[in-house]
Amino acid sequence: MMPVDEGVEAFLLDELNQLNEIESLGEQMDRNPNTIIYPNPFDNYFTIESTRDDVLIIQEVNGKIVREEKVSSGKTTINSRGLSNGVYIVTLVNQGIQNKMIKQ
Repeated sequence: MMPVDEGVEAFLLDELNQLNEIESLGEQMDRNPNTIIYPNPFDNYFTIESTRDDVLIIQEVNGKIVREEKVSSGKTTINSRGLSNGVYIVTLVNQGIQNKMIKQ
């Protein structure tokens, strides 16, 4: 086995951790089949269907919160026209759900 440079090893571990974080976001959606967030990717809006009232937080991938609002149970349409194209983390706080979403 060849020795691995410490810098390369740190890079590979960081990449692996990022992949694990992204995969775990998708797994969290599977834990609550009573909540659906769609479409993904989205344009000017996305929809949340849930059986519970909740607090929605939309964050850029760097952690900056760009929107926070209450959502009611049932079907809620979220207007995203003020968001730039890119990747966002959508969180439903009370249900502990996080989902990676892409705005096009």
